[in-house]
Amino acid sequence: MKCKVLVMIIVIAVCSSNATISNDEKIERDIKALITSMNSSDSIISLLKLIEWESDLIYQIPCIPPTFVYHQLRVSSHYGRRVHPIHGNVKHHNGIDLPLSHGDTVVVSADGKVTSQGYDRRLGNFVKVRHICGFETVYGHLSKILVVTGEVVKISKPIGLCGSTGDSTGPHVHYGIKKNGVFINPLDYCELLFEMQK
Repeated sequence: MKCKVLVMIIVIAVCSSNATISNDEKIERDIKALITSMNSSDSIISLLKLIEWESDLIYQIPCIPPTFVYHQLRVSSHYGRRVHPIHGNVKHHNGIDLPLSHGDTVVVSADGKVTSQGYDRRLGNFVKVRHICGFETVYGHLSKILVVTGEVVKISKPIGLCGSTGDSTGPHVHYGIKKNGVFINPLDYCELLFEMQK
């Protein structure tokens, strides 16, 4: 509740100020700092919807699913506790699994910079991307990686092809989001851009 009140106070201050073009950068910097300090998905999403900020800020925060198949977005394994499909133990799942066809394009969900890519025995071929405001995204089980570490990527750029590498029972992309170093539910952000455009 405190966070929502704080968001409302800041939004009112930002929206009621007589912002000139010279103030736009300062306002955007302040909004980015606020979002960086927030850990609640609901609060971040509420803030973005309330201010309807007319900048490319939304494209720098994970706001689309990591696939071009938006209209058929299916989740085969949700974020949270689950029985692992291979090992059979109950474990926390740090992301969501999106079933796709082998070789389907996997795209980055926001502007950012590739911080690492390679192979992990669990994730298989993976890509990690750092975004603004403490966000990081992870894409796993790729059949092919299409980016290199250090590469700057724009939202919806192809970063890999769907596969079944690592601990996997079939073709899918494992999609995870970290906020300030802690995994959060990516499903909260998968349709943010579409909701903002309504």
